[in-house]
Amino acid sequence: MHQGPTAMDSCSVVVYLYKGQKNFEIPIVENLNAEDVCKVVTNHLQFRPVSFSLFSIREKKPSTIWLPPCYRFEPSTTYQVEFRLRFKIPVLTDLSRLDENAFNYVFHQVRHDLLQGEISDISQDHTKSEALGLCVTDMLRQIHEEGVTLEYVENNYRLFIPKTIYKQHKFFLKKRIHDSLVKLLAHDRPKNLKYIKEQYISQVEELAPSYFAEDFYAMTYKQDEYPATIRVDPYHCDQPGVSIAYIGKHNVSLTIFNNPFSHLFLIFLISEMRYFIFT
Repeated sequence: MHQGPTAMDSCSVVVYLYKGQKNFEIPIVENLNAEDVCKVVTNHLQFRPVSFSLFSIREKKPSTIWLPPCYRFEPSTTYQVEFRLRFKIPVLTDLSRLDENAFNYVFHQVRHDLLQGEISDISQDHTKSEALGLCVTDMLRQIHEEGVTLEYVENNYRLFIPKTIYKQHKFFLKKRIHDSLVKLLAHDRPKNLKYIKEQYISQVEELAPSYFAEDFYAMTYKQDEYPATIRVDPYHCDQPGVSIAYIGKHNVSLTIFNNPFSHLFLIFLISEMRYFIFT
């Protein structure tokens, strides 16, 4: 998403971050591209080089179009983008051992998406109990990490619950949350924040195994035109790889590529094609 310059923030890329300084502004210099922006942000967040290539930027909602590394920013325009983990490693919690700062950032990205109802598999009524478990885990994390009191998180419990679940069950949540928190705190276990965050992310991966999958939309050109959805999901439990679902007279779904390492090139290729065709 981009807009014309204003008096206050002209000629800049405003990067929304999920941790720390929420709006990180980068002045646009000549030939600044998306890869340059990612390098500046990863340096600012003190990521290790091993994790640089896992992250990318996309236009801020509602667009959510990923910007290819070669995308060049116009110096007369202000851009609003989000910095996100895009390429997931097979076991996401392993990132905590490779790059702790990157792992902490991913935790806050996942937490943001869950609370905003953007992980559809966990925003449904049948996952209410599991979502409440994540809520309690996040409360426990904040008590240990930020030093807030039990009373504080209980009084602000709605800040820890996905919006859709809160709207449907707000009258039955507070006591369940209180009982769970008191039970956990009574064990008086060591404050292992990394373990708490790993458990949170592992539970999200279990409940929403396609959370990091990407969908691209296209039209077929053989005989009749039908819309098609191309899904890139290299870690699908049954059919990892790239699948195409045709929507028309006869709905068909097939997997065309099941090499888990090929998704990096395919996503990049699709993104590049999409950029040249639609912008």
